[in-house]
Amino acid sequence: MKTFCFPLLLSLITITTMAQFSPALGPPQAGTAAIPLRTIDFAFITNLVKLGLDRAVVNINKKIDSNASSSGVNANLSYRIKSVHPAYKQTEWTTYPNSMFVQLRIWVEYTIGDIRYHNVPYFSRKLFQWINVEAWCDKWQTNEGKNRLTYTAEKPYLDEASFGEQALNFFVGSTLISYVDSKLSNSLSNGMASGELPIASQPCNCLNFKRGTAPTHADGYVGFYYFPVRKIAIEALYSDPVLRLLSIKRIATVGEILLDTQDLQIEYMANFDKGIMQPKPIAENETVAFKKEYSVKFEHPNPYNRLVVTVNVTVLNQQMRIYSGFLHFEKEQKFGEGVQKLTIMREVWRPTSTGPDGRPIKPYTSLMPAYELEFDIKYTKPKRY
Repeated sequence: MKTFCFPLLLSLITITTMAQFSPALGPPQAGTAAIPLRTIDFAFITNLVKLGLDRAVVNINKKIDSNASSSGVNANLSYRIKSVHPAYKQTEWTTYPNSMFVQLRIWVEYTIGDIRYHNVPYFSRKLFQWINVEAWCDKWQTNEGKNRLTYTAEKPYLDEASFGEQALNFFVGSTLISYVDSKLSNSLSNGMASGELPIASQPCNCLNFKRGTAPTHADGYVGFYYFPVRKIAIEALYSDPVLRLLSIKRIATVGEILLDTQDLQIEYMANFDKGIMQPKPIAENETVAFKKEYSVKFEHPNPYNRLVVTVNVTVLNQQMRIYSGFLHFEKEQKFGEGVQKLTIMREVWRPTSTGPDGRPIKPYTSLMPAYELEFDIKYTKPKRY
């Protein structure tokens, strides 16, 4: 049994997406009247990051001091958090349905002060770094969703000023950046540039956040919500909708040498329900119509407000290459009822060539059709009570 938030209190988070990835299915955004099961203050999240920064800066300064005799560099590193930017974001997966999360983008400014190179003083320099903390309701679409905090530390970058001393410039622009990159990663969690921050796990199936006051948004928070299953579940109103795979066509790609026949595996998903099959080997420009029924029964998309059909085609005899595509249908489109076609694109590398005017054209990639799949999506009318 799937769990969803009450429609009178909630609405799905929507954002504009690019064609390469499908729009998110959820989790739903809790309404302002809803009371969160748990909140995590942005100030608390920022302090977790600060603890890692404090440890990293102490270790870096020790490293600079211990290397001073060989490097000739004396300096002191300090930092401040300049601003925090909370926002809703969505994943950009191409092989699986996408979800929303709350991102806290933290801008850190490092100051390299008290710089002396072989006892000659220099002006201070600045390093900048973005640290992204993401709040998730993991597996929100099930009845067993849990809250999580993950982070990604981007590589630090140097301001534009130059020292004029090549050795000192190299130390600050390369060695010190590497120190910050590695020491911060070690201090945050697991020694990696990305990982998970330690918080107690609690159930959730909806998400929201309060922005708070700029620039640090310390009075803001992310809220995790858990709403019980409706007394009348949506599944009781409909019999199982069905997505049936009818055919696949392999489209010839101009300018690329491919296998005469391909052994394919097709994974097809209707929102979070999926099926998998392997057709007979297929040649270029061949269409294989399926006499046997390959279908998947899926949960009615009404709770998600949309149906996303995701397809992954794996070429088993060509280094397990995966080509993905999707279709999505809103409620106003009757959730895609009827026969639908999906064209999956592939990236083709174009080598150096000569243009019509005789000038060389640099290598580039372009998208070309690779496969065309046909589906039949069927729904039954609601039962009358």
